[in-house]
Order: sequence, then structure tokens, then C-alpha cells
Amino acid sequence: MLRVLIGLAVLFASAGSVAEETTYIYRGRPYSEIYNYAPPCTSGRCANFSPTDRVTGHFMTANTLPPNLVDQHVYGSVTSYSFTNGLNTISSSDPNSRMGLFVVSTDMHGDVIATQLFLTRWYSPGRPHAFGDPASGIIIWVGSDVVYNNATCSSIDAYAGVTDVCVSIGGGPAQGTSSASTNVPGTWSSVTSGPTTAAIPTLSWWNLAILAGLVSALAWIPLRWAKAP
Repeated sequence: MLRVLIGLAVLFASAGSVAEETTYIYRGRPYSEIYNYAPPCTSGRCANFSPTDRVTGHFMTANTLPPNLVDQHVYGSVTSYSFTNGLNTISSSDPNSRMGLFVVSTDMHGDVIATQLFLTRWYSPGRPHAFGDPASGIIIWVGSDVVYNNATCSSIDAYAGVTDVCVSIGGGPAQGTSSASTNVPGTWSSVTSGPTTAAIPTLSWWNLAILAGLVSALAWIPLRWAKAP
């Protein structure tokens, strides 16, 4: 009887699944090279980067990334992301954003030490897009950051099931395109929310009654043994 109760207790206690949701945070360095558009702005959404702008953002995973990853594609592990280049925010909550490339390396502790991230955002909604449509982008590539605004897409492809990704751009300052970069690596940090347990199903009235009956029976058995001759 005791074993049965212990087993039930373990079953109820383990009814939820445990995961460690982790946020990986990036802070890039200010841009050291900037090529802003040359007025007047003839088309699109012209804007200038400033020397104080940088790439910042984060991505989240349902579970902490394993240690010692080397150039590992982690598309399937990413639950959300949001990055900004100072002018544009590219986010998983935006239907115009695309996750073109998401490759990560980690050290022996599971900390991110290098990435190959390529994120783009179309200025116009809908699918599919066409050559010549304007887009913005963020590239965090090992030890450098490259960003662009109001560029003209010259090639569209798919990555890891994500379609309609602008993988090559054209345009320059005379066409209203601005770009910036830095060759100084940014820094990654992480925050783990701790083990999160899925909601445990509520026991029905009958299950509670059965459990109460088993507890009562366990309490009655020692009394019966004590009265036996």
C-alpha cells in the first residue's frame, strides 16, 4: 500500500514537463564605417546611420543551448528573436521579417562565442517578393557586424524552410541606400529563466476520492495489526 501511495505522489509531482527557457542577448560595437545615402531620397525609406548606432538584440530558446557547438544551425531551437540596427527592428513577431541564417557556436559552458546570423526585413507586406523590392538587414558574422537600410533586393532564396528571404542586395548612397559596419566583435550574454514546469492537470473529484481512500486505508492497517491477538 505504501508503495502505491509513493508511486501516485511521484506521478502527480512529475505530471509537468521541465524546461529552461534561455534568452541570449547581443550588444554590438558602434559602427566604425558608415555610408549614408546622398539626398535627395528618390525612393523607399531613406535614413542615416549615426556613429553611436550599433546592433543590439536577443533570441530565445526553449532549452539552454548545449556546450561545444561548432557552427551549428539552431533554427529549430529558436522560439523568438528581435534585433535592431539603429534604424530598423527585425523581429519574429513581424510578418515582414525573415530569419535567413542562424548558426551558433558555444564554449564548454554553453555560452555563445560566435554566430553567423543573417536577418532581413521587407518594407512591403505579402509573399512572394520580387527583385528590386526594398529591404533592410542585419548580419552578425563571427567578429563583425554589417547592416543596411533601404537596399534593393537582387536575389531571393530560402533557408531552412524559411522562404522569401532577400539574400543579396544592390544599391548605394546615390540610390537611397545606407550601410554601416564594424569589425570589432560584440558581446553575448544569457539569462535563464530557470526550470519552468508545464501546468499539472487538475485531479477530478473521483481521483481525489480514490487518493483519500488509499490514505485512510494506510492509516487503518497499523491499527488492525495492533488489535490482532
